[in-house]
Amino acid sequence: MNLAKRFLIVSALALTFFSALGADDKASAKKKILFVTHSGGFIHGSVVQAEAVLKELGAKHDFEVVTYRFTGDPDAKRKFKTKVDGKDVEMEGTALDEYSARFKGATKEPVTRAQCGRINAATLKDFDAVFFFTTGDPVQSDDEMTALLDFVKSGKGFLGTHCATDTLYGRKNYGDMIGAYFDGHPLGGKTKVLVEDQKHPITQGLGDSFEISDELYQFRDPYSRDKLRVLLRLDPAFVIQAREREQKGVEDSKKKLKETIAKLEGDDAKKEELQKAQKQLKELETKKSSIKREDNDYAMAWVREYGKGRVFYTALGHGDN
Repeated sequence: MNLAKRFLIVSALALTFFSALGADDKASAKKKILFVTHSGGFIHGSVVQAEAVLKELGAKHDFEVVTYRFTGDPDAKRKFKTKVDGKDVEMEGTALDEYSARFKGATKEPVTRAQCGRINAATLKDFDAVFFFTTGDPVQSDDEMTALLDFVKSGKGFLGTHCATDTLYGRKNYGDMIGAYFDGHPLGGKTKVLVEDQKHPITQGLGDSFEISDELYQFRDPYSRDKLRVLLRLDPAFVIQAREREQKGVEDSKKKLKETIAKLEGDDAKKEELQKAQKQLKELETKKSSIKREDNDYAMAWVREYGKGRVFYTALGHGDN
């Protein structure tokens, strides 16, 4: 994990743990963070390294990290397919068996029963902050969602990295809390990240910009600068150049298809080939840019207050380096 990502995590933890809990009678006690990686969709291989980094930081900064790799009912019966000697084999087992097989395929590590837990009022009372590195639906019910939101509103902390915005689409109140939902990642590679808010504690030491290679998210509603304090954003010049490259690629493809169509017209033997090329051209002529935000506002990290609590999110963190 590079220095910029590491520093963001350290600073965010300090903000959510200590600033949000300043009035707590237990402020002098060792803080506990719940790190949740249960992913209903794509499982990022980097979650295992993230666990290791957080535990290393915890040892240095005197906070405890508890990991929930699975937040569903581990004993629910399942039929599922898994790879055995390179072949798909249908198996019967538990939800934990099924998820552990998926998790191991992405990370090379299994999920044990000790790494299972539910996000509910009974478990959250033991923590000072929750950190999501998730996709899909790690919260299993309305009651659990209410418990999480009430936990943050009461003055606790919530952190999310990368795919935490690719999570819980069916629960608008979650989107309102974290500040945005994922809307694709058409941008990627090495780019400059601008430190927009250089006065915030999280950004101290980052300078006015830094370079990073990552999978770069764009966002849709409820993203709004009226509700969020943006800390980091992509260099607009990078976004503009990427959109221009994409548009040029589309124009080049259209030109080649038109040339192909001109050669095929009138040749009855190649009628199907002609129709295929015409269909592809029509699709390209109506194709919209995958880089959607015309304002070129691509925030990469932000904070917000939520009730008495604090929320931090960064879009960075896809890879393990």
